[in-house]
Amino acid sequence: STQSTWVTFFFAMSNFASSSHCTHWLFSEEKLQEVRYHAYHKLVEKFNRSPSPAPMEVSQTPVKSSLVSAMFTPSPGSSPMSTTPAGAQHMLSPQTKQNKYDLVTPAEQVDFLRFYATKIVTICNHFKFPPKVMAASIAYLKRFFLHNSIMEFDYKYMMFTCVYIACKVEEVVIRLEDFLKTLGLDASALTHVVNNEVMLLDGLRYQLIIFHPYRPLTGFVEDLTQAHRLDSGAAAVLSQRASSLVDESLLTDAVFLHPPAQIALAALAMCAKEFNVDIDGYIQSRFGADDNFEELKRRITMIQRSIQELAENPIKMDEIQRIDAKVLKLKGKASDMDAKVGDEKKREKEERRLRKQKKKLERLKREQDALLGFGVNGEKLDDGEFKLSIGSLSASKRRRREQDAPSEDVQMQDGDAV
Repeated sequence: STQSTWVTFFFAMSNFASSSHCTHWLFSEEKLQEVRYHAYHKLVEKFNRSPSPAPMEVSQTPVKSSLVSAMFTPSPGSSPMSTTPAGAQHMLSPQTKQNKYDLVTPAEQVDFLRFYATKIVTICNHFKFPPKVMAASIAYLKRFFLHNSIMEFDYKYMMFTCVYIACKVEEVVIRLEDFLKTLGLDASALTHVVNNEVMLLDGLRYQLIIFHPYRPLTGFVEDLTQAHRLDSGAAAVLSQRASSLVDESLLTDAVFLHPPAQIALAALAMCAKEFNVDIDGYIQSRFGADDNFEELKRRITMIQRSIQELAENPIKMDEIQRIDAKVLKLKGKASDMDAKVGDEKKREKEERRLRKQKKKLERLKREQDALLGFGVNGEKLDDGEFKLSIGSLSASKRRRREQDAPSEDVQMQDGDAV
């Protein structure tokens, strides 16, 4: 019934309001850009600290797989699901820090990850995974690289890791070995994916529960069907077309900017008019009394515009190739700097250990000389000086023991606590 549909819907949305998805992964447009530039500026500082005059060239072993090779082979034209986001070319602000290297910009990374999100769609369709696995995989990829750079992590293997983790979270059973074997990947890929798991979980802050637009979309379609008395065939087609628009919305920034119910409603509104449904009247009847109704309409328009731009501004494959070449050139540089930082920390730790050891040896030498009756410069002490030296040594040892041992007050407090 309509009443049970709305009870289920509002119960789900009440859970969403207190979820990590809502509290940690939804942003305003300004905040989202700020987060991206914060990660970018950290990378610029990291590269600028390097004294090396030029980045290293690194080679990459091609992935041997018919399916995977086809996925990454440039082809004429482009997918309507791969586009440059609106305003992405303006993401470089005047305050952007300059760098000595041609680093991948936030706008370029957005385009690049959009391309790899379409590859996730290809993989999930090949395995016939449910839509929630595809949605979770794309969300994990976008969230991880929101705070990290594609120049620091192997994005191809991270993409496979996102799909595999999404299968676990959404309770779709598949063995990792079978998953990779079907993709035609060799044994080394297994090691990469396993090693990436902890890095991915850490990058996601272990916040893996994602609210997808598909569930509220089902509720809206059922309610709209009953309100306008659509037959079951028309309702099924309406649901399928709206679901396809939800799929496309996953490739936009809508997943970072809008709650899933708003995305579902916007997708439904885009295709409902084909069925002679007064969608504006439906939205007015359901949400018109809400104080934020005008804001809801504005957000629906924003979501619809971002979906429309997917087809209007398809991404160019030569641009993806250019970014990919830049990443491969600079990725080795980032790894080399990480290794240098690690070596420097090890060297500092060893120097501290040697200084501590030297002080200890000097102290033991002084104590030994005092016991044998020698002065600081090695001269023989007379009886009076020798006794004074032994007394000073004993007092010094006693002070060290007192410093190391807890005071009586502390011992009494510990005893009382026990």
